[in-house]
Amino acid sequence: MIYLICFGASALFAQLAHKSKFKLAILLWSVLSIAITVTLAGLRDYDIGIDVDHYRTYRLYWGQASAGTFAEYMKFYCKHDTEYLFAVFIGAIAYYTNDFRCFLFLSHAVIITFVYIGAYRQRKNVNPALVMLLFYLYFYNHSLNVIRQYMAMAIVFAFLIDMMNGKYVKYMIVIFISMFVHATAIIALGPMLIYIVLNHKKYLGAPKSRKRFVIFGVMCMVVMFVPLIKVAMGLGLLSGFGFYTEGQSGWPIYLTAFLLMELFGIYVFRRKFRLSSPYSDFFLICSISYILLHQLGGLMNFGKRIAGYFSFINILSIASLAKCSKQTDNKIIINTAIISLSLLYWVFFYIIKNASHTYPYVLGV
Repeated sequence: MIYLICFGASALFAQLAHKSKFKLAILLWSVLSIAITVTLAGLRDYDIGIDVDHYRTYRLYWGQASAGTFAEYMKFYCKHDTEYLFAVFIGAIAYYTNDFRCFLFLSHAVIITFVYIGAYRQRKNVNPALVMLLFYLYFYNHSLNVIRQYMAMAIVFAFLIDMMNGKYVKYMIVIFISMFVHATAIIALGPMLIYIVLNHKKYLGAPKSRKRFVIFGVMCMVVMFVPLIKVAMGLGLLSGFGFYTEGQSGWPIYLTAFLLMELFGIYVFRRKFRLSSPYSDFFLICSISYILLHQLGGLMNFGKRIAGYFSFINILSIASLAKCSKQTDNKIIINTAIISLSLLYWVFFYIIKNASHTYPYVLGV
């Protein structure tokens, strides 16, 4: 199966880069790791994915017929869209190449490259190759649809380690820039607020109290988010959010079951999990927040978008579990269990449920 072959090969090259000691070798293996899944995304048929036709017929050629120059094209585009960086990105592709396949390649070059950078920069906490494999199994097929948000999410993820090192201003600047790729990037302030609360000893008491405070706050957000959005819309604010507050047809119970299995694993290895990384509490609370926020997906279309900015941190939680044992045999067992469950997730959602309409893969050239 072409997806799994490419996922495995990319993860293998990422592992070789992680183990290499020479900069040239790291660069070579990293480029190969990224290129495999970028090529897979770029060569796919236009029928692979739900959103592809939207980008091809609605965004790529938006206003092109009425524009004589690139500046006129951008002026027309930006009248209807405030995500100016993405407008420049897709506008330049439309005006200068008139090739949608170029968009497929370049958009996933951005996504995979920034996810890879974020994974590699977390190498002191987790294995970057495992992070990449988990990203592929959980989110790669979904990213073939929600392209703009995944671009923004990937850019933010690449700089997450800076926030974890206390460089809050740098992280906020990255979020601000990412908002011009997709406005939902502002949600990435959530993990920063959680991190600050977890490490703010002066006003919020002992660690257990701070964790409870964060979880309670997230639960309140789940309960109050939809009513607050509707009140804002009634006041004439957030008028473009009407679609996102509409109800979903199903509750994400299957995903919740998978996430609860992950939390069960963290509970079983809770002592070693804490020792595996100085950021274990942050990873754990973000995973719990991801579960809670994902329940919004059963209430409103925007629910999964909110949870998305916690999803990559949830991958870091899973990857941290792999470091819970120093014994080789136990490590093999834990890694096998993690990869097996993640593979089961991929098969269930992307093959059996065909959640993102990306299976089977069809070559487009």
